[in-house]
Amino acid sequence: MRRFIIALLLITIAFSANADTLSYSGSVPLQRTNWAETISLPQFDPALGTLNSITFTLSTYAEGICFGENGSITSPTTLNLILEGNIYLKNGSDVLASTFHSFCNETVDVAVGEGITAPLPVFGFTIPGFNGTGPDAVWKTSLDSQFDSNTIFSGFAPYIGTGTIPLDINASAISKSSGGGNVLFIYQVMAEAKASITYEYTPIPEPSGLVALLTGLTSIAGLVFRRKNS
Repeated sequence: MRRFIIALLLITIAFSANADTLSYSGSVPLQRTNWAETISLPQFDPALGTLNSITFTLSTYAEGICFGENGSITSPTTLNLILEGNIYLKNGSDVLASTFHSFCNETVDVAVGEGITAPLPVFGFTIPGFNGTGPDAVWKTSLDSQFDSNTIFSGFAPYIGTGTIPLDINASAISKSSGGGNVLFIYQVMAEAKASITYEYTPIPEPSGLVALLTGLTSIAGLVFRRKNS
């Protein structure tokens, strides 16, 4: 009888332990920040089984340009340049995943301004007294990829149904600068993002699976019965 109970438990555990996953994703193409976009991803259909957990992932890529130039033709100066970016995956006010990008955090001593006017590289415009090159200027370009993942085990209600759920992806950049009184700073951030949702669930047993389980249990019960009567 003891062996029968152990066998019964093993079959039941093996039958009920099978879990499955469903994943969906959406993306926002590379564009200049700041931006706010919405992606719609399918909900979990309760007809599939019992939802156990939801995992959110956020993969982001961003490009940052930091530029500073001294415009004083009489005094050198120290330029301080900071450029950062944040990207959030959100459902309403709830932050599901987030990434942080640091493009530059520089303190640079630069020479006296050259006082030359020319089109600035990359940005394509002209400002009197600045040319974007030389010992009076500093450039930094940064390419950065980040990833974040978050799993929840409760609060499933908004994600269960047969429709879709809108998720917001927001990207923003923050810059800080300091230097002499006649200084030019220019910053630019481009960012893209891909978000995914993965449902981990226990499927509802199919009829064929139930028949197989009952057949196995019946066979074990018959074997125990025959041994007891032999």
